[in-house]
Amino acid sequence: MSDLKPKLLLTLLFTVLLCGCSQHTLASREIVRAVCFGAENEVCLILEGKEENDYRSIQGQGDTMAQALDAAQRQLTGQAYYGLMDVAVLPATVDFRQARELGELLYEKAQPAPESAVFSADWNGDTAAELYDCLRRMKEPHCGLERLFEQEDCCFIPLWQQESFGYLLLQQGHTERVIQPEAASLIAVLCGQSSHVDMTFANNTAHITADARFSVEPTAQQTLVTVTLRDVKLSALTPVMEERTAQQRLADSLQQAFSRYAVLPADPFRLDFFASCRFGAQQKAASPRLSITFE
Repeated sequence: MSDLKPKLLLTLLFTVLLCGCSQHTLASREIVRAVCFGAENEVCLILEGKEENDYRSIQGQGDTMAQALDAAQRQLTGQAYYGLMDVAVLPATVDFRQARELGELLYEKAQPAPESAVFSADWNGDTAAELYDCLRRMKEPHCGLERLFEQEDCCFIPLWQQESFGYLLLQQGHTERVIQPEAASLIAVLCGQSSHVDMTFANNTAHITADARFSVEPTAQQTLVTVTLRDVKLSALTPVMEERTAQQRLADSLQQAFSRYAVLPADPFRLDFFASCRFGAQQKAASPRLSITFE
C-alpha cells in the first residue's frame, strides 16, 4: 500500500499538468461585455476593466463582419472570453438577412452567454462604451439573441434612439422603423420583451407608468388580444391636456399600432401560435382585435 501512494500522487500531478496545458488562466482572458457591429464592416469589443464600471474598447475592420471581429480579437493581449457578454448591438441599418447572419456569428464564433440582449443603434468609436453603459442598465425591453431565430421571416429588435427606444421591424425584403413611443411600448409588451410601460406620449403632453400584461383568446371568428395596464400612474404635462383625454389618446394610439402590425402576413406578434395551440397545427389567427383595460 505504501508503494501505491507515490504512484497515485505522480498520476494526479501529471493529470493536473495535462489539464492545464490547454486552458487559459483567468488572468490571460479578456472579458468581453459587449459586441457592437457597425454599418461599414466594423466591430467594437467592449472589454471589462480592472475597476467597476471601467471599460475599454478595441475596434476592428474587414471585408466582412467575421473578418472585422477577428481583427478586433487579434489586438487583445489575452484570449477573448464571451461568457459574461450581456449586450450585442447591430447596425441601425441592419436588415433581416444581416441580423440573422450576425446572430449566427455570435452563436458559433463568439459563443456568448444566452442572456445577451440585442439592440440596434448608431455608434462610433468614441461613444461605444457610453452606449454599452446605457444599454446594460436597461432591464426592459429585453430582446434575447434567440429572438432573431424564432420566426423564419420577421422579428422586432429594439432601436436605441437617444435615451429612449423604438423598434426595427425586420422582414424578408423590408425593414421599418417604429419610433412612436406608444407603438414601441405595445410591441415590447406583445413580444414579451417588457412587462412595464414608462413613456411620454401624445406629442410629449402626457406621461404614463404601469405594469402591463397581455392575454390571447383565439376563436374561430376572431383573436382577442387583451392588454391590461395595472397600477396606472397617468399625468398630464400641459394645462390643455386632461387625464381622461390622455387615457383616450393612449388607447387610440395603441389601437392604431395594433391594427398596423397585427395583420401583417409575417405575424410579428405570433398570434398564429395561439391559434395553433387551440385549433391544431397550421391554423391562422382570425381577425385580430385589441382590448385595453386600465386598472
